[in-house]
Amino acid sequence: MSAKCEFSDQCPILILFGEIGKYVMTRRYCYGDYESCSRRQLHMAGKPVPENLLPTADIGQITSAGRDENAALYQTII
Repeated sequence: MSAKCEFSDQCPILILFGEIGKYVMTRRYCYGDYESCSRRQLHMAGKPVPENLLPTADIGQITSAGRDENAALYQTII
């Protein structure tokens, strides 16, 4: 496995998170086990990727602050 997901530089999902959530997501998926990322799997299969689909296959909540404020979702990635 290479060191980084080939889609990480253009992945729009990171806007859902604050700094800590963004750090956790990138370490776990973009620079870690990115082959298990639901977004990447759909993209590689040529299927549409919902804008708010998280790597965990959960759906994120986009707020006016531009971050996911649902604490339960953070727990699924830690």
